[in-house]
Amino acid sequence: MAFKFAAGETIETGLRRIVAEQAGKAALAARDGADDPQAAIHAVRRRCKKIRAALRLVRGSFPDYRRENEAVRDAARALGRLRDRPVVLQTYDALVREKNLSPDTAERDRLVQSLATSMSDDPIAALESFADEMDELVARSEDWKLKRDGFVALEEGLEKTYHRTRKALKVAQRHPTTLHLHDWRKLAKYHGHHLGLISPSAPHILLASRTAANDLADLLGRHHDLDMLAGSLPADTSLAPAMVRRKRELEAESFRLGGELTVEAPDAFAARCSAYWADWVAEKK
Repeated sequence: MAFKFAAGETIETGLRRIVAEQAGKAALAARDGADDPQAAIHAVRRRCKKIRAALRLVRGSFPDYRRENEAVRDAARALGRLRDRPVVLQTYDALVREKNLSPDTAERDRLVQSLATSMSDDPIAALESFADEMDELVARSEDWKLKRDGFVALEEGLEKTYHRTRKALKVAQRHPTTLHLHDWRKLAKYHGHHLGLISPSAPHILLASRTAANDLADLLGRHHDLDMLAGSLPADTSLAPAMVRRKRELEAESFRLGGELTVEAPDAFAARCSAYWADWVAEKK
């Protein structure tokens, strides 16, 4: 089934199903990742973000939230550095291409060598260990219990994530540091997943907002990739001016889109989603 709650199921049943599906697919992708470990790492980390978003949505009703969220976070984090290294080179090539720059072959060769030297970890072993952790998560999810059902089980997590996303925009506008923009990106991604999870209640409206949230996260992701690239090159790199210009472009577009996405007050946003949910439940009876 899709990554969303379904009509007729309790929130507890839906949570178990959603997490088991995502964790099961992540384990399968990890075990099938020998031919292309980097693609597998990218895919399973996306699954982990979806799982953590689902957990965050029910955080106010789920006694085991903190433990399970940390378990998924740590499993994904172990693969993070394996994912980041190839992205640096991809970002280098993309910047040269997008800005029509003259490539510095010697500098690129040094970057390739530096990345190759640092990639001593075994991605296959890491993926196998990750798959085992996902199997354990699926098994634990069968016993999960929530304290509430219906929209009230989701409301706290939905509103809190929206509020934090909105606040993160304001912080990033005042101080557009690498850390602030990266934190904003993570929250925007969670918010987008939350919209997708409740989208059956008002698909035309909520899926459009989810697309906007995903677009925002993608913009901020490209900004983060440029920061990683900058940290991998010498300070006097010929790409420095182009990196700064591209980051400013991404910031401007992110601030515009983020402002549109979170223009509503958090309590008004939660009330609107509650009304969608109530109408949807009534229609399905």
